[in-house]
Amino acid sequence: MEKESKKSSYLSSRSSSALSRCPLLKVLRTSEYGLVVETSRSFDIGEEMTIGFHVSKPNEGSTFISADSLVVGSELALSERGDFRHRVTLLFSNIACEDREKLMELSNSMPKSSRCNSIGLN
Repeated sequence: MEKESKKSSYLSSRSSSALSRCPLLKVLRTSEYGLVVETSRSFDIGEEMTIGFHVSKPNEGSTFISADSLVVGSELALSERGDFRHRVTLLFSNIACEDREKLMELSNSMPKSSRCNSIGLN
C-alpha cells in the first residue's frame, strides 16, 4: 500500500474560498533556508507543502517566489495582537538558486530581529 502524500500547496490568493484552503501566513523571519510564519491554522511537523509569496524591494518591483518546504516546528504562540496563533518553522527543501539569492538579499536588508540565525531558523 502506498503512503498517502501529506504535501499541500499554499499560494497567495484573495478569494474567500481559497482562504479556507490556503491560510494567510504572516512572515516573522526569513532566510535563504526557510521561514518562520504565523498563521491561524496548525501544521503537523513533517508536513510538506509548496508555498508562494511575493518579495518586493523599492525601485525593483515585486518578484514571485515559490518553494517546496517542510514543517520542522509548530507551536501555539501569542501574537502581537494578543490572540493565540500558530508559529510555524518551514525549511526549504527545493528552491531555485535565483530565488534563494533573492531571499539572501532580503534577509540582509531586514532588521536584525527579523533575520534567522546563521544555522537556520528559530
